[in-house]
Amino acid sequence: MAALALGLFLGTMGPARAQEGDAASDAVPLEGTAGEPIRPSGSAGAAGPTVGGAADGPLARDETPGPGATARGLTPAQLEARIEKMRSLLDKTPDNGEARSMLAELLVQKALSMRGQAVAEIEPLLSEAADLAPDDFRVPHLWGDLYFGQRHFEAAIGKFELALALRPDHLDSLMKLGISLMNSMRYEDALSQFEKARQQIPNDFYLLFCTGRCHFELRDFDRAITVWEEALKRAPDRRSAEAVQQLIRQAKEQEASTGGGTRDENQRFIVHYAGNSQQDIGDMTMEILEEIYDQVTSDLGYKPDIQITIIFYRTEEFYELNKAGSWVGAMARGEKILVPLRQGYSDLRSVKGTLAHEFTHVIVNLRTNNRCPVWINEGLAVYQEFQAANGDPTQMRSDYERFFNKVMQGTRSFGSLRDINLNPLQGAYGDHIPLGYLQSYLSMRFMIERYGWQGVDALLGALGQGEGLDGALTAACNLSFAEFEREFNDWLKGL
Repeated sequence: MAALALGLFLGTMGPARAQEGDAASDAVPLEGTAGEPIRPSGSAGAAGPTVGGAADGPLARDETPGPGATARGLTPAQLEARIEKMRSLLDKTPDNGEARSMLAELLVQKALSMRGQAVAEIEPLLSEAADLAPDDFRVPHLWGDLYFGQRHFEAAIGKFELALALRPDHLDSLMKLGISLMNSMRYEDALSQFEKARQQIPNDFYLLFCTGRCHFELRDFDRAITVWEEALKRAPDRRSAEAVQQLIRQAKEQEASTGGGTRDENQRFIVHYAGNSQQDIGDMTMEILEEIYDQVTSDLGYKPDIQITIIFYRTEEFYELNKAGSWVGAMARGEKILVPLRQGYSDLRSVKGTLAHEFTHVIVNLRTNNRCPVWINEGLAVYQEFQAANGDPTQMRSDYERFFNKVMQGTRSFGSLRDINLNPLQGAYGDHIPLGYLQSYLSMRFMIERYGWQGVDALLGALGQGEGLDGALTAACNLSFAEFEREFNDWLKGL
């Protein structure tokens, strides 16, 4: 069985956010501080080693049907001529079954020849082939494979499901459907596919790795440890073995840190409380979460179809296990929100703001398939934080107010939004970090005031479909990025 890139699996233990090579912060800083938590190599949020070939290749190539002999060896021009000839023939004889099959075959061959191009350019060919040959397994499998190779996991799910309806035991489709579900945070559904694949490859390292990851995310740490220990025996190289060993250690630490705690859940949330903290904050927590859920999902126009997990840690364990700086007030990781218990809920406004900030990150990442630029992601999170904490998104937190007054008394402008860096590991330091949060917030406040939530909806929707920043801003407000920045800076001068 051909190997898939382990980096695809390890690198999605905590979904990354694409932003010009920069990662958006997972953490909301405590008042007066700013920045981003350090995510250690080998942890459940870290990228790991890469082993094997490209993600767009089949796992089991000998099981993946190739194009028929009639389409092989043709130049692009010859292939296009054949396609047009078959289309003309079908226009005259639409019930010609042989011509329909031949045209579908040629369209699949052309689609294969276009690998590496944008899926949107290939989709019309596959859509036409699917209409011509709805029982041809190759079409949905190739379609899903194209989405998968470009990390459009949610879109890939439906295509692999169609492929498996035609060939239920196809190993490549089973594995890639499982991985797509896993990266869409549908861990129980992913486990179902991995179990089917395990009937064919029970000792496969990559399968065991992914199975363990799903158990970890479902907080079944015992099972995650057991499966990862099996994977460790089959690690293909030392780097992979070291990564799995680190994950096993983290699972054991997580298990120890939450042992003796309690759990509560409803249709929207699963909440884990360290120790006996539920007795003190349980009822209040659910009330706050429900209020935040309604606020954020209404504004962003998106309701998740999964439960969101909130984990309250003992304070020291939060900072130790998550390798977070002392300034971090909470962090979002995948569909989880991680919160240190610090000193209880003495400041309800601050707690509301913190949970709203992190919940917004979760929703934005789900909505955009983790393709949201840092300044949009953080800007929306801070906006929702102020709304939840103060009842007014224009009423800033005191530390933001100080930096805002500093900017307004000076140049009344910032650098480019593209240059915002909130990550100390990538050179962010000092005032650059809080100013980055402030600029992000003001940019989204400008957008909401000028273009409304419908503009934000169009922006996030376009990003989720794979549009670049210029295309997404054009869809949202009919502006290029450069034009958006000019209008934003003009708006700032009027504040």
